[in-house]
Amino acid sequence: MIRSNSVIHQSIIIGILINMVSLVAYGQQDWEKPAGDIEDAKVVIEKDKVIKLPAVARRFESIPPELPVKKKKDLKYQIPPISATLTPVPVRLRPRKMQNEPLKKLYNGMGMLGYGNFNSLYMMADYGTKRSDEYAFHARFSHFLSSKGPIQGKKSGAGNTSARMDGRVFLNKSTLSGILDYHRTSFHYYGLEPIALQAVDKSIIKQYFNNYSAKIAISSNEAKQPVDYQVKARVNYLSDRFALSENIVGLTSHVNTRLSDDWKIDVLANFSSIRQKDLTIGSINRRYLALRPMIAYQWFDILFKGGIGFYNENDPISTSSTHIYPDVSATYTGIEHLTIQFTLNGEMEEVTLAGMVKKTTYLASHVDVNHNLRPLGAKLKLEGDINSRMSYGLSYSYDAYDRIGYYLNTPADTSRLNLVYDLGNTSIGHLMAGWRLKWSDLFSLNLNGSYFTYQTSDLPEAWHRPKYKIELEASFHPLEALWIDASLTLIGGIKALDGAGSVRKLGTITDLNLAGHYSLTDRAGVFIKLFNITGDNYQLIKNYPVKGFQVVGGISYTF
Repeated sequence: MIRSNSVIHQSIIIGILINMVSLVAYGQQDWEKPAGDIEDAKVVIEKDKVIKLPAVARRFESIPPELPVKKKKDLKYQIPPISATLTPVPVRLRPRKMQNEPLKKLYNGMGMLGYGNFNSLYMMADYGTKRSDEYAFHARFSHFLSSKGPIQGKKSGAGNTSARMDGRVFLNKSTLSGILDYHRTSFHYYGLEPIALQAVDKSIIKQYFNNYSAKIAISSNEAKQPVDYQVKARVNYLSDRFALSENIVGLTSHVNTRLSDDWKIDVLANFSSIRQKDLTIGSINRRYLALRPMIAYQWFDILFKGGIGFYNENDPISTSSTHIYPDVSATYTGIEHLTIQFTLNGEMEEVTLAGMVKKTTYLASHVDVNHNLRPLGAKLKLEGDINSRMSYGLSYSYDAYDRIGYYLNTPADTSRLNLVYDLGNTSIGHLMAGWRLKWSDLFSLNLNGSYFTYQTSDLPEAWHRPKYKIELEASFHPLEALWIDASLTLIGGIKALDGAGSVRKLGTITDLNLAGHYSLTDRAGVFIKLFNITGDNYQLIKNYPVKGFQVVGGISYTF
């Protein structure tokens, strides 16, 4: 095999050599006359040679092209009807079955029973209807009586009893509602000198107020209707242990009409017929009449309101029965999470014995009751949200009064209060700031602070009015079965007259309270309430120190 390969290689080499010899011989045939050599030749150049071309006729006008005319062809279309029937495709829908989340158990009522120091008895019962879109009913009864008080035992005891029923019926286009209310406040005039209080029998200084009231109202409940209205009628009867009484019959109407998306008319009317009766003046009839038409206009992010308030009264110390005051405001909502409002208005503030008893009970057998006249007041208010959990408020108001009443101890009996009036140029300034925090149901906090300034004319001081007031409220829900509530109130700068006619500044008030409730089962629980934990016998009213530290505990049951 190796030998044959060697022979093949030798044959290939001999063939290549023969080809090379033949190429050399062929290239030497024209060696002496090479290709591309220039031969001898003569070149003749004629100098006067002219090239003449024949003349050509030129036409500069364009010849329009003749375009072929396209003949129209009559075409007839015939589309036969086509009926297509699709075979129905069966679709099986199987909705996902989800278990309905059960509603939280709702009980109709709750009862509480407790006892505490100062020989205190506490009772409460609350009952209401369950979920319904046709009607709602609620009833509540409470009783809190301390037979002993801060001074000389039973001679300073006090208590409150109340019963209330209210209901609503939801009709197609309106809501009918009604309220029946009873409240009894019992107390003693213990604001005497210790020696005088020691000598007096407690039956002589015992007093109580019974207040009965009924209200009925009808209001619209359609959000898109052009007219929104509410009409309310009320009666109120107040009486004390002796001969003091007051009857009130009132009617209030509020109508709101939307003229367009930007314009709206608002009319408020309020009338009260008041009859006061006591041993000093016998019987006196008073009235309160207010009519306030307003027009509102929405201009971009600003809501303007403007109107006039017409007021009429016949109080004993009045020099004019009719009063006309302005009422304008502007509310700006163009900044996200912020509302700015400015108000400039006047008002006749309604004053009644029933309203006074809610503020303080230590009234004299005869009280000079008159409405407050505020011809002009200005207020700037800011409200906003910091985030979903925190909000704040800031406001300042300045109110000028032609007539305003202040509580003052009577000179003849310093344990009784009467109203004294400043009829000159008096004013009240009020700076308020508030901050609120709500962290779901676990924790909530409210903080409010107020600072007041007073300028009086006929009176040396604004009697029994605070200079500042700070309120802190907190609610804790650390466990499903545990609720804790706490509150702290600081009040200072109150001034009053002592028995000698000298101005006295009452001490700073520090009121700390704590309450807790723990559910033992779904229905039964226990509670405890701690009042005035610091134990300070502070005075909101001159000569009337409050009870010191008080604790009330008991059981609760839902049904």
